[in-house]
Amino acid sequence: MGNWNDLKIKCVGDNGFQNGYDYYHVRMGKGFIDALESGIPLKEPIENDSRLEHGVRMLVSTKKAKRNVTLVFNIFGRTEEEYMTHKRTFEGKLLEGLVDIKVNNSNHTEVYHLVYTGKSVSYRHSYNGRFGIFACQFVEPNPDNRSESANEHVRTIVYSG
Repeated sequence: MGNWNDLKIKCVGDNGFQNGYDYYHVRMGKGFIDALESGIPLKEPIENDSRLEHGVRMLVSTKKAKRNVTLVFNIFGRTEEEYMTHKRTFEGKLLEGLVDIKVNNSNHTEVYHLVYTGKSVSYRHSYNGRFGIFACQFVEPNPDNRSESANEHVRTIVYSG
């Protein structure tokens, strides 16, 4: 699973990467790294199905498409009240929309620029109310951009009202 300090998270309102456990009391859950490292889809080929030719012409691209990633987070608290505070704080950060994830070890140097979708969310917590598993879906708009620089393919619009 890794060290308590392996997960680094940066949301819209953060000045830099925050330690996942120290700031949000979350750690990587089951299959977290496998999900981050899963395959990257290519864009769909463009087809031209002409009646004047046999078969179909296809323009194949090696450009990468966006990808959906489901990540599992483990949330902790010493008491039920503390746990619920950590859960609400973490969910609030996700609701800001843009989330950068970095695994803090020498084997993983990439930064994943993700957009929280709020879809496919599942949640369960322990009987004592001090531990929970929170799984949610993200979109990685440009899997080719995993540098520390800001994600130029995502624009945020804040609506008040």
